[in-house]
This record gives sequence, C-alpha cells and structure tokens, in this order.
Amino acid sequence: MTRLASHHPLTIALSALAATGLIASIFTALPSLVWTSGSARAAGPPIRVAIPQIVQRPYEYYAAITDRPLFNPGRQKDPSPPSAAALAQLPPLDTYRLVGIVISKEIKLALVERKAAQQIVTLHQGDMLDGRRVDDIRNTGLELSGASGAEILSMPRAKTGAWSIAPDQH
Repeated sequence: MTRLASHHPLTIALSALAATGLIASIFTALPSLVWTSGSARAAGPPIRVAIPQIVQRPYEYYAAITDRPLFNPGRQKDPSPPSAAALAQLPPLDTYRLVGIVISKEIKLALVERKAAQQIVTLHQGDMLDGRRVDDIRNTGLELSGASGAEILSMPRAKTGAWSIAPDQH
C-alpha cells in the first residue's frame, strides 16, 4: 500500500489546495522570475505613431455608390421622394379596411374593403389598389408601395371586453 493511500482524503485535498495557492502566488507576485523576455526594455518616453491625415473626398467621388446602391434589388437608384401632387392623388390609407388574409402553400391573398363604396376587393401580390402596389401579404398585414412610399395596411384588432351575449339570445 502506498503512503498516499494511508492519508485521509480531506488531508490530501487540503494539501493540493495549499500547493495550488502557493503556485498561484508565485505566478502573481514574481512574474519576472517566471516569464522573462529575451531583451529587457528600458523605461523611456512613449512611442509615438504618426497618423496620416484623412482626405475628405467630394460628394461626386461617391456617385457610383449612390447611383447603384448595393442593397437595392437590381442595384436600382433610390427613388426620389414623392411630390405633394403625387401624394394628393392617392386616397388616404384609412379609407380601406383589411377584412381578411389567406396564406397557404399555394396562395397568398388579401381581402380589402373600400369603405366608401362598401366593396371588397381580392388582392394578390403584385396587384394594384388605387395607385398602390401590393408588395407582400403577411399574416400581420398588407405591404403596399406607391407614390407616397411604403405603407402597411394592418388587420384591425378586436377590442377586449366588447364581446357579450344578451340574456335573451342563446
């Protein structure tokens, strides 16, 4: 039987902990003894690095970037903001009400009511709604784009507590 096996396990654990603490204190208190560099550097003034001056180029220098933006589909130039006349031509978005959305593997369609005419229109992606193009149909709403820019027609939410059944109706 070895000498180590004759000692209590707690004594062995405490001895290992003490040895680990001794080694850690040597590494922190005397780093120059443990890690010596090949050439000792004398303390002196800090080293100064010359930073070149940044040249600000004129706006025309970046024309290729603004004419063909990287993140636009087909790298098309950004559309110009709509004029006040173009905005006035489109009916306000609140004249419509999103009545329903159907999304399946085969089809995506939205049912939109024109409030004034009380007429429901069925729309697919790519269809036009009175000057606005249907860009996407999602479960949260309808993404439209037109002269006024990108807009979202969302599904109306039910008001909480508004549902009740009259006592005489069953």
